[in-house]
Amino acid sequence: VMVVDGGGLRGFDSGARIVAPYLWRQRVARLDYLVLTHPQFDHYAGLASLAREFAPREFWHSGARSESASFAALRRAVAEAGARDLVMGAGATRQIGGCRVDVLWPPSLRGLSVNDASLVLRIDCGAGASVLLPGDLEAAGERALLATGVDVRAAVLKVPHHGSGTSTTRDFLAAVAPRIGVISACFANHFGFPDAGVLARLRQAGVEVR
Repeated sequence: VMVVDGGGLRGFDSGARIVAPYLWRQRVARLDYLVLTHPQFDHYAGLASLAREFAPREFWHSGARSESASFAALRRAVAEAGARDLVMGAGATRQIGGCRVDVLWPPSLRGLSVNDASLVLRIDCGAGASVLLPGDLEAAGERALLATGVDVRAAVLKVPHHGSGTSTTRDFLAAVAPRIGVISACFANHFGFPDAGVLARLRQAGVEVR
């Protein structure tokens, strides 16, 4: 069982109140992999409670850090859970059950913004069952990823950066060619996600938006 990012709102523990109850309903008692795409509060804040509750065997991250107390609390929770701490980057791959998990990005953290240094995972379980998880990549990060020539095709795309207008360029969409696009964004959020232009590009590409 792998959890990638855990959400986060000030004063609300999304790990304890949303993700953990879902995992319990699936009869999950322990996580094999806890993954952080990048050290921003809205991605890592829910992970500390998951580390404490589900004792993950491995914690994957890019090596990027935050100086915040909440990020330090996550690192303590991961250490106390006994998880193997692994810095992952482009080229790392794992065979997990019947699925292949490839880390496509980043090759290093040098010169990249926090968002564009997001871990990008492609999970391929065969028979057209594939997912691309690009974190908060923005346009520059998308271009740089495509320039490496790696295979980003996936049936399901977790739409980058919560559907922000800074991401999901036409070239990126054409390369991924997803059937389904999943947008993670709070209802009526003050950022205005998802961006109307992104929704238009997804629909023009024939992507079913969820």
